[in-house]
Amino acid sequence: MKFTVGWLKDYLDFSDTSENLCQKLTSIGLEVEYFFDPSLMLKNFIVSKVLDVKKHPNADKLSICKVFNGTENLKIICGASNVKKDLLTVLAPVGTVIKSGSKEEFVIKKSLIRGEESNGMLCSEEELGLGDNSEGIIELDSNYEVGKSYSDCLDDESIEIEIAITPNRVDCAGVYGIARDLSAAGFGTLKEKKYNNVKTTFESNITIKNELKKDDCPKFSLRLIKNVKNNESNHFISKRFSRSGLKKISSLVDITNYVTIDFCRPLHVFDYDKLEGEITLRYSKQGEKFIGLDDIEYTLDDGMIL
Repeated sequence: MKFTVGWLKDYLDFSDTSENLCQKLTSIGLEVEYFFDPSLMLKNFIVSKVLDVKKHPNADKLSICKVFNGTENLKIICGASNVKKDLLTVLAPVGTVIKSGSKEEFVIKKSLIRGEESNGMLCSEEELGLGDNSEGIIELDSNYEVGKSYSDCLDDESIEIEIAITPNRVDCAGVYGIARDLSAAGFGTLKEKKYNNVKTTFESNITIKNELKKDDCPKFSLRLIKNVKNNESNHFISKRFSRSGLKKISSLVDITNYVTIDFCRPLHVFDYDKLEGEITLRYSKQGEKFIGLDDIEYTLDDGMIL
């Protein structure tokens, strides 16, 4: 179970350090297996502004950028397609050590790139260790201060924690459950959950046939939502998914996965246009074949819930 400290603070009010948080999690049986605070490794990275962009005379996919780092203008060669004038981004000055993911670390040096001098590197999200996006350099909004260390600009959303969940603690397979357990142990104050009640305005013709015992499935419900555009998820969800090791699929699937991790409330999206009749909840038969959402065929044991 992986989440960010910022996500946890949606439901738990606390001011203690992340280190003490990790110790408390382990002490209540939620063993911390991984902790990552990128600010510790990004102190040399500088919020900088691109003042000018020109095409590299000797390379079609490279640009010559004039970049202000808060104290001086630097000439930087950049291959990102999204580099543009007035963009705020993150600069790795000469001498900075870059280590991202499984790649070997390397040191930024003053160098000649296709005959043009480069005095640093403009960084992608992947190169900063903040996600897997390597398609372009990171784009910052106008709230960032040019010349400031990027590590000082990071918030709790960048701090990642992964805990081990034992089979008897599925109540902590969601961020709210973790917050509730910490609060009960005297670490922080649990915040009240707030919901917006949405009134049903139309009926669904899909019915549910439940062949399961009540203890195995106390409740199964459907909600029909119309006129939805299944586009790419917004930046908020994308950012949390990136930090939590979740893969983006589409906005609808991502929302269900988000709620599953947020409240430990499993959800699934059906395509209403492809459904008719009823949805049956039943037990599997020994040796029954089942194709999952990952397109892998599974052989089921007797009595599994379908």
